[in-house]
Amino acid sequence: MTEDYVKFVARTSRGEFLAEARYEDWSAAPRHRVHEQVREILLPAAVDVSRPAATRTRLAEALVALDLFDESAHFALARALADAGRRAAALTLLNGFAQRLQVEFDEEPSVELEEAQRSLRDESSSTGSIRRERTKAS
Repeated sequence: MTEDYVKFVARTSRGEFLAEARYEDWSAAPRHRVHEQVREILLPAAVDVSRPAATRTRLAEALVALDLFDESAHFALARALADAGRRAAALTLLNGFAQRLQVEFDEEPSVELEEAQRSLRDESSSTGSIRRERTKAS
């Protein structure tokens, strides 16, 4: 995968594919296929700490826009924000994600999400312990 292709996918991803047809039966297969293909391209790039934090932030923002309930995308974005020195923004992101899970699904935060929140609150280092290896959705 070339760097230009990754950037192209990030630039052209505008959130959920066929969002206006979300409840149409015919759209389920193409929506899922595009979602998985875009995620397969962007997630590894978004968690690649050899990339600049600003680049990873843009890639992870595209992932979050694609699926507002993708925990791995939120971890990638929080990690990139923290690495860019924006720990408060990373904590706000994770707190909002935890609240959305509670409101929408009556779901408690995962252990990993609670650990990431605690790490951002407690540690003085901007790198914290947001899990780098977290690349698969739970």
